[in-house]
Amino acid sequence: MKNRGVQIAFSLFILSLFDSIHLSAQINFSTVHQNMKITAVFIEDGLITVDGELNESQWDQSNIATDFVQGEPNFGEPASEATEVRILYDRNNIYVGVYCFDSSGRNGVVVQDMSRDFSGISGDSFSIAFDTFDDNRNSFSFGTNPRGAKRDTQTGGDGVSFNRDWDAVFHVQSKITEQGWQAEFAIP
Repeated sequence: MKNRGVQIAFSLFILSLFDSIHLSAQINFSTVHQNMKITAVFIEDGLITVDGELNESQWDQSNIATDFVQGEPNFGEPASEATEVRILYDRNNIYVGVYCFDSSGRNGVVVQDMSRDFSGISGDSFSIAFDTFDDNRNSFSFGTNPRGAKRDTQTGGDGVSFNRDWDAVFHVQSKITEQGWQAEFAIP
């Protein structure tokens, strides 16, 4: 298969966001960075092991999204901590690799909840939302925290309705590091 790029539209929610804030950040993210895009890079099947370590050489081939902005508390301002996001895909999965840096290193990482569909109110988290209909109204989001808990949500009705009972099949592992934390997703 030819190595071709795929444009991925996404919204990122970094650190702990309340559910109500999550909605406003998701809707308004595109108004802050209308031209923010990343091209996913095609790789051969089976080359990524989802273990929270972004050490496979394929991650070095990926494009890197940086320069994110805040949804809360200072909407549109530069993010308070650096984050890098990489996206790869093969015939079976979309892979998302994330570095969430923390200026306090591992001591700054906060995890309060390890349950499925954790609230994200009191700890660090990362989510990515896929607008698969390209309508800026509906999405599927996948998230985790520094200890690898899973969170997933369907959003519909122009961002008015949420289905938090939806449990997608996806794989994620996270790892706390000296620089913060990192996560690796495989979304079939």
